[in-house]
Amino acid sequence: MIEALKRRRRDYWRDWKELPWTQLWQHMVLPLFLVFFVVNRFVVWTAQTVTWPQAIREALGAPITDADLAADTLHTLRSAVETSAP
Repeated sequence: MIEALKRRRRDYWRDWKELPWTQLWQHMVLPLFLVFFVVNRFVVWTAQTVTWPQAIREALGAPITDADLAADTLHTLRSAVETSAP
């Protein structure tokens, strides 16, 4: 990533001459990416690990695995959830 930034710095003015609209667009949306980055880091740093009580885990039953979904050609696992919803 550092090498890409070094190259970006080296080719900065050449890119402005060859692709001015692309450069302008990138500079205009940079604040949006900075806000996204800050919010994303805040969410990651403040995330909490949830531990469900044993009674809830037992009520839910065994987790559905990728193998279960692959073997379920009629989609009965998905439809059981959809039909049981109020």
